[in-house]
Amino acid sequence: MSDTQSQEAVTFLNETTAEFRNEMGELVQKYYSDEYFDEIGGPEAVVHQVVPDLAWREWFNGAMIPARQMHYVFEQGDPYYRDRDIIVGLSEQIRDEVKHANTLANISRRFGVDMDFAQWDQWLDEDVAEALVAQHQAAMAPEYEGPQYSAVGMQCSTEIIAVHTLHRMANYMESSYPNAADQMREIANDEDDHVHVGRMIVERFSTPEDIPVLREITETKRERIENMLRTRYERTME
Repeated sequence: MSDTQSQEAVTFLNETTAEFRNEMGELVQKYYSDEYFDEIGGPEAVVHQVVPDLAWREWFNGAMIPARQMHYVFEQGDPYYRDRDIIVGLSEQIRDEVKHANTLANISRRFGVDMDFAQWDQWLDEDVAEALVAQHQAAMAPEYEGPQYSAVGMQCSTEIIAVHTLHRMANYMESSYPNAADQMREIANDEDDHVHVGRMIVERFSTPEDIPVLREITETKRERIENMLRTRYERTME
């Protein structure tokens, strides 16, 4: 990629991530408000109803998408030399995300939720499950061939909403369950590293012709995230 092409990708990323941080912060404050958490039953209900699907997102988004991206880097890039830093970053992300998912699952189990990532029927509402799958498919960008497309659908978007969600839940739970709140904040601390590897992918693999497609993926992802949050909220509050 030329310096001009790279600069176009950097400009796109700076604009998109800034917008996402602002918009996702507002959505989390709106749909994961104290009033909502109180209405569903307080901190214990948060663990029963919200933490399990967050754990699922950490596992499936966090492990499946980077694995697919590594495949594309091997096909389209230079994994042993130029893009070795991306391969290392993606490998570290998979490690982190599996650990995050298990940490959240263990929190859930302490509250009596029988977490099994392969069998979600017993602990995940059907409508929420459908919204989660739609959000995951938007992040995966399966109709496009290349790591840059899912990077904007996942690392440069999903990771941002994850940070806001984890901090919002931790702030709500810290007075009753400080250890669980601390674990959530520790998970959030890793997410910036994942955003960084996503930015490297987009800067290195995108062309100027990709930018409109990347914007479209970002918009779709934004809509799917809001739908996922709104689905749970409306089932409780309206």
